[in-house]
Amino acid sequence: MAAEEAQGSAVFVLSAPPGAGKTMLMTQRCQEFDARGIPVAWLSLDTEDNDPYTLWSGVLAACAAAVGSRQRQVQRALASMRPLGGEVDKGFLRTFYAAIEPLPDGLLLVLDDLHEVVSHSALAGLGRLLKTLPRGLRVMLGCRRDPALPIPRMILDGSATEIRAADLAFADDEARELLQGHGIQLADDDLAMLLERTEGWAAGLRLATLSLAQREDKRGYIATFAGEDRPVSDYLVSEVLAQQPADIEAFLLDTAVAEWLLPELAGALSGRPDAGAVLRRLTRDNILVTGQDVAARSYRYHALLRSYLLAELDRRDVTARPRLHRVAADWFAHHDMPSMALDHAVDAEDWDLVAELLDREGLRLLMAGEGASLTSKLDMLPAEVLARPVVGLLAVICAAQSGDLARAGDHFDTVGRDPYRHADARLRRLHMAAVLCEARLRGVRTPAVMDALNTISAPMDGVRDRPLELFALANSGMLRTSMGDVDRAEADLSAALGLARELGCDFLALDCLAHLAGSAASRQDFGTASAWSAEALKLAADRGWRSSSRMLPAYLVAAWAAWQMHDMAAAAEYLALAAAIDADVEPEVVFATRLLRAFVEFVESQDRRAVLTRLRSMWADAEPTWLAPFAVCSYCLTEVQMALAIADSGWAAQAAARARRLVGKRGDVLVMDALIHAHNGAEGPARQALASVLAGEAPCQVRSSEIAAWLLEAQIADGSGQPARAYEALRRSIDLAAPGRAIRDVASASDRVRALLIHNLGRFGGHDGFVAEVLDVTHRAVGGADATGGAARDTLTARELELLRDLPSMLTLEEIASARVVSVNTVKSHLRALYRKLGVNSRREAVECGRGLGLL
Repeated sequence: MAAEEAQGSAVFVLSAPPGAGKTMLMTQRCQEFDARGIPVAWLSLDTEDNDPYTLWSGVLAACAAAVGSRQRQVQRALASMRPLGGEVDKGFLRTFYAAIEPLPDGLLLVLDDLHEVVSHSALAGLGRLLKTLPRGLRVMLGCRRDPALPIPRMILDGSATEIRAADLAFADDEARELLQGHGIQLADDDLAMLLERTEGWAAGLRLATLSLAQREDKRGYIATFAGEDRPVSDYLVSEVLAQQPADIEAFLLDTAVAEWLLPELAGALSGRPDAGAVLRRLTRDNILVTGQDVAARSYRYHALLRSYLLAELDRRDVTARPRLHRVAADWFAHHDMPSMALDHAVDAEDWDLVAELLDREGLRLLMAGEGASLTSKLDMLPAEVLARPVVGLLAVICAAQSGDLARAGDHFDTVGRDPYRHADARLRRLHMAAVLCEARLRGVRTPAVMDALNTISAPMDGVRDRPLELFALANSGMLRTSMGDVDRAEADLSAALGLARELGCDFLALDCLAHLAGSAASRQDFGTASAWSAEALKLAADRGWRSSSRMLPAYLVAAWAAWQMHDMAAAAEYLALAAAIDADVEPEVVFATRLLRAFVEFVESQDRRAVLTRLRSMWADAEPTWLAPFAVCSYCLTEVQMALAIADSGWAAQAAARARRLVGKRGDVLVMDALIHAHNGAEGPARQALASVLAGEAPCQVRSSEIAAWLLEAQIADGSGQPARAYEALRRSIDLAAPGRAIRDVASASDRVRALLIHNLGRFGGHDGFVAEVLDVTHRAVGGADATGGAARDTLTARELELLRDLPSMLTLEEIASARVVSVNTVKSHLRALYRKLGVNSRREAVECGRGLGLL
């Protein structure tokens, strides 16, 4: 309390339930004051102290005893004082203050068990004392309930400090020290369980410690430690419940079934219209009842008190607890708190009510992010209840959503897999939604799954169930995304996202955002994919869901978009977040995550062949026939480009052949063939493979293939001395790549294409900024920054590039100026800028650097 003293506090109030450790803390503080040479006067109060004469006689005697022989003058002054009957007046207090004034370090007056004093006259005198405390006099008050004294005002002005039960609760290290003092060593998880059961309540911990000292199976004892444990129940009865009248005891028993209480719920359980007032009094009196918010609108009983009350309720009437749980379930259901209603319905074993609540609210709970809670409730149901169609289908969905596909299959085996066995349209749609949910996570596309996918969006005979509509749309959209049906997927997902936001189903909104990002990525619109991913990541961060398995698709798409936009650091960060999640998810998500990790490593690895070897082994493990065509084309095209980057055309041919096996002879496969032919110097076969793609006769599944086709056409045309054709092909590729910011698709092209980009910079209209980004990436990729001391990162203008190409000739600067129809000073200006950007100092060095960068 030294800190509080330094801040001006002279009054210390410890208000807490019995057994909270008030007396122990007060004793420790008194020892600290005594060590500082400050006299401590301790007076334990009882009901007789409601008489002011008795109270103040005790105060004077305690002060005189505390001073002792150290201050004879003070001791004699105190001994000579006699309180008058009735209230203590100001004159008596002035005399008291004058008597202790000679004490050099003042005095600490401790009044313990102040809750025993309730008379107006006794409290009035203490109130005057606190209001007029002289310098040097401190007062410490210990009580089980808040005294009728001006403490709140003193706390506000800083002259008093309050210590409550929460402040006295034992922390981990304090509890461990207590146990070690009795020779007990507990593992961290056992200690955490003990603190959870006792809530750090000192009496509960001490009673548990005494019992643990005599137990061999300490973990087993802690797991069952509760209020009905004999030492605990004896303490609760003698120190807490014995002090309460019969009607309050009955109130506590009737309301103990609820883990937390609103006054209205307490009224429904107890039949008392004044339930709110009773709860406020119990909280004020520190009867192990606490208010849970600032306005004290909700309350809870201490865990040990509640467990004792429930055990006592069962002893008195075995039918009482189920009946009260049903009352609570009805109350929560009526007040739109379905999760709490389900808890109480399950505890009441009212299976009809459970089934009704699950039918009405189950999907809404699941989509609001309460899947784990819902699963725990379902796990408590008997087999005959799980066999009911609605309950069983919800169990399928919960198990699938949590990644437990084996259990989802077991539940499906119980309720059957055929949606058409139900005459009710709503139940039939719920069954189809369960089929889609499980199929999406298993990666299966059976005829039954496709039938459900094509049927689920049909109107339900005029019946509208918005949560079911939302769940059906979301699962349809997510499944279509994985199948590459982009347009219908985005329509379903956009509608589902709007409905999820309207209904407040943030968890499903997160799923929709992640899959919308995936759909945008499949269209090669990486800017939009990144924006959807960012929205999903923000929602997850706001809700504390960053480690949820539902974040895997969002992390994967964010990593894919970052990689395509050549932000390797961000891609690696998102992949690390994905790797930290351990859960069963869609097989295409797992496969894509492994591939993308290899793609990112390839960019920065010193041993690219080792990365490619690992990549090939992923395909060899099991050729994924369940992959959507757009995924196959995208992955295999990337692998072809990586293989060619290390001059392994054989490997590239294997990747192209794999794509052909999985998706047939699509335009994407023709582009892969063309890239391989061009790498091998077979320009004729390359152009032949490209012809039908460029003419639009062989459409590509992914835009990356189209971009690669036009870039290769530009390269071939430039090599054939056809600059106009080369520029037109280059422009077509940039028009495809720029809107989606597909930087990697362009940056991975040949050195000749890079030179074409530099040469034509300024001719791409609104896409010049995108081309500048690409060139910046390519400079870094070829080591341009290092080779030129950092200057090469500044992009050459078209005029500077033209001048660079004139430098290998024997023309003088004057001749170059004349040929370009500009002044020689203009040429010199361009030459200085060229030298600066390339980091060179002579014409010869500029030519060598240009050749090294592939610009000549």
